[in-house]
Amino acid sequence: MTDEPLLAVLAAAVVGLLLWSLTSLGARISENGDRITRLEVKVDARFATVDERFDEIEVHLAGMEVRLAAFEEKVDARFAAVDARLAAVDERFAAVDERFDEMEVRFDEMDAEIDEISENMAAVLAILRAGDNAAADGSESVVAASSESDQPN
Repeated sequence: MTDEPLLAVLAAAVVGLLLWSLTSLGARISENGDRITRLEVKVDARFATVDERFDEIEVHLAGMEVRLAAFEEKVDARFAAVDARLAAVDERFAAVDERFDEMEVRFDEMDAEIDEISENMAAVLAILRAGDNAAADGSESVVAASSESDQPN
């Protein structure tokens, strides 16, 4: 019997310690739950911010794609204009080449005419010299021969 009150006090002390431990453990669990809730709120906020930034980046990239497409169109148009100008220059060079070819043909014709004129002048000079020699010799046969050679064929 004397053991019963001691056991009761001991049981009460153990139950008190157990309740205090459970209360302390509950407070820690509650505190950890609050921390987890705050962390979830912060993580959700950061994910929302990241999502917003991704949306902003997508909008920015879409704008950049539009600008890049417009830039490519301008560059393509400029290259087309340059190609057209180069084609026109090529045509002009071809025309100049044709003119040079024509001039070369004309110069060849002129050289042939000059050669013919030189030959005719040499013949006339020979006739004139022969005429001067004949006049000095008194021979008229050379003058008559020169008259016959001056007549067109």
